[in-house]
Amino acid sequence: MSPPAIVKELHRLLGSRRAVEIDTGVTEKVQQNVVNEPGYQVSAATRKLLNEAHERRRPFPLPEMFRLARKKLTELKARPGSRELLEEIVKMEGFLHLSRSRTPLEAIALGYLRVLYLMSKALHHNKAAEWFGGRSAWKAFLAEAEIECERALGLADEHLARVDVKPDDRDMIERLRPFLLINWLQLVAEQAKARYKRTPEEAERLLRDRNALKALREFLEQNPYLWQVAYNGLETASILKSDSDALWFYERLKDLDPGFQSFDYSPGEVVSLSDEQGMAYFCQRYRERLHKPITSRKRAPRC
Repeated sequence: MSPPAIVKELHRLLGSRRAVEIDTGVTEKVQQNVVNEPGYQVSAATRKLLNEAHERRRPFPLPEMFRLARKKLTELKARPGSRELLEEIVKMEGFLHLSRSRTPLEAIALGYLRVLYLMSKALHHNKAAEWFGGRSAWKAFLAEAEIECERALGLADEHLARVDVKPDDRDMIERLRPFLLINWLQLVAEQAKARYKRTPEEAERLLRDRNALKALREFLEQNPYLWQVAYNGLETASILKSDSDALWFYERLKDLDPGFQSFDYSPGEVVSLSDEQGMAYFCQRYRERLHKPITSRKRAPRC
């Protein structure tokens, strides 16, 4: 996650910077710099402390065994095209293929993980030609992931409509469903960029028909510290050429991570606005007015 967004949510959860320092070991001074200095570079040790504290306080909405699998994949995605990532995908896809769910929650969680591993096969290749069959196969993985995502979303809606779902399971499904929606939006966008299965125009119609921007706004309002939602919302608004929505999502993205005041900034997990094809409309329209280069990028001490 973006360190500024993590620090801000930890402040909300724990009540003060001093409480965050006690919980994480990250000093108040470093917290202040992370939040207030655009593009402030935290050390790997500090990032690890913040991520671990956030995971303790705000665990991802999956049963533990699924959450741990997701955590491992997320760590390895930082090394796209690596042998370690490839082996993890092969291993986990085998387990997922053999897995049988015991509850509605597990069925949805399995679907969510299958989507993640298919997306990694399609997107985290680092342009290695031999990666899971090459370019033509990568596109097919995107289409397969979209189908799996639609299936998991349907299961989530089906079970949320029932009255016999356990309260804790219902809460987790309600929190997980929006992440499935974000993945679905990304899959639609990635296939449109590749002109695979549907044209960009057909993708735009699909996003409008599904009220994608409305759903993303609602999700971000309910989860105001999820900078990825603001980023995806901005990309979707840019694809749909909706200036008012794009500006709304951009302001929230910039509030969560001030580094995004520069269109050339990347927090590491996503490319910069300038380098994201789906952001082209927004960047062309607003770079001259909104872009502010980051002139000083200090590195934080260990904690």
